[in-house]
Parts: sequence; C-alpha cells; structure tokens
Amino acid sequence: MPAGADSDAAAQLARLSTAPPEECVLEGRNARAEPFPLSISVAPVQLGREEIFVCILRDLTEQQRAQERIYRLAHHDVLTGLENRFALNVRLEQQLAMARRQNQPAAVLFIDLDHFKKINDSLGHAAGDRLLVGAAERMKDLLRDVDTLARLGGDEFIIVLAGPLTPDSVTGWRCAWWKRCRSLINWAARPHTAAAAWAWRCSPTTAKTPPP
Repeated sequence: MPAGADSDAAAQLARLSTAPPEECVLEGRNARAEPFPLSISVAPVQLGREEIFVCILRDLTEQQRAQERIYRLAHHDVLTGLENRFALNVRLEQQLAMARRQNQPAAVLFIDLDHFKKINDSLGHAAGDRLLVGAAERMKDLLRDVDTLARLGGDEFIIVLAGPLTPDSVTGWRCAWWKRCRSLINWAARPHTAAAAWAWRCSPTTAKTPPP
C-alpha cells in the first residue's frame, strides 16, 4: 500500500478499484528491498455475504525503461548524446523566458565545423564521428548546468549561454573552446584545413559574428 494511505486495507482497495489508471501506479519492493514501479488492478467480488478484492499486480520496470529509451531517442542525438533540435526548441524558449523575467542577457551561439564533408570523404565516417564526439565533449566540459548544448545535425551545433553575460565573456568562452579543440580538429582535418565558423547573438541588444 502507498505510504501514508488509510490504514484500513479494505478502504484502500475499494478506492483503488475505482481510481483512474495513473493513481494505480505504486512503489513495490523486491526480494532485495529495492524499490520498483508496479501497477495494481483491483476488482471487488461478492461471495455470498462477503466481499473480497481480486488484485492483479504488474511490474512496470521494463515498461518505464522502454519509455525512457524512447524519450531519449526523441530528445537526444544518437552519436554525441547531446540534445537534438526538438529538445533545443523547448530549452531555448525556457531560457529566453527566464532571461526576460530576470532582465539578464542570453547568448545563442551557432557553431559549424568547416570542411567536415572533406574529412568524411577522405578519412572515412569513423574519423568524422570522432571529430564530432570530441568537439561535443570539449564544449560540454566548458559549459555550466544552466547552459544548453545541442547538435542540429551534421557538423552544426547550437549553444545557449545563460546570463549574466557580456560580449567579452562570450568571446572568451569561444576562445577557450577553440584552444581545447584545435589539436583535435587539426588531427582530423589532415590534409585539409579545418576551422570552426561561429555566429552568435546576445539578447536583447548585441549581435556579433566573431572572427574565425
């Protein structure tokens, strides 16, 4: 029975027999006393003068795991594990709304890895994947919990930096990332010349395209 519920078991079962499905998901304990989700279906049965309750319990562990996998596939990029375009739209709306409420700026950075197709064609997709994953990891290492990083697809990334921010602080972040990624990009780009193209906007007043 759920913690804190009525101590009268019969009353609890009667309530569950008419409750909507979302209220019939409880927490169970396995043989190792570990919690797991379960659903309970209760049906009252009249046996002569006595009423009993028939209960069917179902372990929801695998169902919840499947739902979590589906959610992750729908909201995250498979290769890098970053949020995808759909999740970015949601997070961007939230962060811009928060920035307006707090009267603080928010910077949106667009990052494109130059000559990525040439790297894929000459060195193979494995090298291209390594470049994307490595660049994403280095971006994540420099971000705070309040910031957002997403892969739009291909070699395109979006970063949303939350305030307080200034144009100098955003440019400083860009320089720090490029310093960390330069060796990775130079390795993957041989014999091509690689770089990262940047464009960013600092809401509400500043728009700028930094040099490569």
